[in-house]
Amino acid sequence: MSKTFTIARFNSNVSKYEAKYNMKKAEKATFRTAMLYRCLVREIVNSKKEN
Repeated sequence: MSKTFTIARFNSNVSKYEAKYNMKKAEKATFRTAMLYRCLVREIVNSKKEN
């Protein structure tokens, strides 16, 4: 009984940590995407100015 309880508590802690980690990863990914998008927009604007 106590063994399964400990495992369950450990698993819930792990899932909490994973959720936090995935949030951080998602934030980084969106930030990177935003930067790439900004660069892309700048390139498009520059190419339109040249034409």
